[in-house]
Amino acid sequence: MTFSNVNALDLLGKQVSFNYSLGDMTFANEGKVTSLVVNLSGCPEILIDNSCDFYALSDITDFQVAQ
Repeated sequence: MTFSNVNALDLLGKQVSFNYSLGDMTFANEGKVTSLVVNLSGCPEILIDNSCDFYALSDITDFQVAQ
């Protein structure tokens, strides 16, 4: 699934899984989307299970929404 197919607001409360790259390392993440930030730059970011890190949707790969 790509983000052109997803409205960021529709992700709130959904269980998701994805990979996030930071430099040369890739981290697998999963959890419930609890917060959404829409920046003036137009790049939304999500917070998973009230963790400390927001993830820019443009930097996420292998994104899945649990059905």
